[in-house]
Amino acid sequence: RKYYEEIKDMPHFGYLIKPFNKLTLESTIELAVMALGDESKNTQQEENNEEEFQGWTRDLILREHIFIKRNSKLEKVKIDDIIFIQSEGNYCVISTEKKKYALKMSLIKVKKMLDARSFARVNKRHVLNMNLITSIDLPSNKININDISFSMGRTYKEGLLKKLKILS
Repeated sequence: RKYYEEIKDMPHFGYLIKPFNKLTLESTIELAVMALGDESKNTQQEENNEEEFQGWTRDLILREHIFIKRNSKLEKVKIDDIIFIQSEGNYCVISTEKKKYALKMSLIKVKKMLDARSFARVNKRHVLNMNLITSIDLPSNKININDISFSMGRTYKEGLLKKLKILS
């Protein structure tokens, strides 16, 4: 109770339940670092201090790349190389042509971090890189990226079609 009273007014970014696994711990730490980065952007812009958080740069996300934590290292991934993001329960899987990256983050949060003009949600489980879409079969609501097929949800169809440049 004593510790609770001391920390209850402190900012928090998640919680851990024992026994916790390595992925849960790492993702909670990442969320805290990113939240602190977002929170401190306003003050840091004035100071122009890029070396906050002891080695973590202020923006983990760049215009053309993102950094994804994998085995205690940050891997630089070109945003254009991301084919799709898939929700898997409490995790998201970012798929590129060469690798897949599992993140303990919601699909909505991952999508917000990417360029909204290039990525669109097509159903409850998938966000696609619109630059890589090869065809859309409107009657069957199927979207193809090369040989991978995705179903297009009714809820997301109108928003997706508005983003596309369609000639008829």
